[in-house]
Amino acid sequence: MAEALLKTKGLIKRFGGLVATDNLSIEVREGEIHALIGPNGAGKTTGHSFRFLADVRFDKSLREPAWQSLELVGLDARAGVPAATLSHGEQRQLEIAMALAGKPRMLLLDEPMAGMGVEESQDMVQLLRHLKARCGMLLIEHDMDAVFALADRITVLVYGRAIASGTPDEIRASPEVRHAYLGEEAK
Repeated sequence: MAEALLKTKGLIKRFGGLVATDNLSIEVREGEIHALIGPNGAGKTTGHSFRFLADVRFDKSLREPAWQSLELVGLDARAGVPAATLSHGEQRQLEIAMALAGKPRMLLLDEPMAGMGVEESQDMVQLLRHLKARCGMLLIEHDMDAVFALADRITVLVYGRAIASGTPDEIRASPEVRHAYLGEEAK
């Protein structure tokens, strides 16, 4: 079994009387994409609040890793373009390239497909699938097509509590998940 890159056990986070996460346990292994899904307000981002902040200064020691990261995400041809002029999808790719320049063992991704069109989302799915061999990922995403295309394991949160965790097929087959998250009647 691959090494655990992130492991939480019994995580509880409250904001006043509001329980954001309630006894959440999650593990992300090397080479794995573990998705955290649930309705808005379910506690996904609170459980993922170990955000990675990248500050890539272009001194000599970082130029080569930065260039390699741009190549890895497919932005090397756009290297001289100001970031503000990049498309939304390209800006998300740049964020990932910045994180990769630090050579992380794991990426924490909070809705990387948010605001993207179908084609950009498909490109991002391909990129993340390609990067999975390089580093593990904890993915929070509302695009269920992307989640089910990418995730090795999925944990479903409702009101801060994990109601199910398993493979994409196990999550699809769960009546509790279909009822609580996908809006279907439990059978």
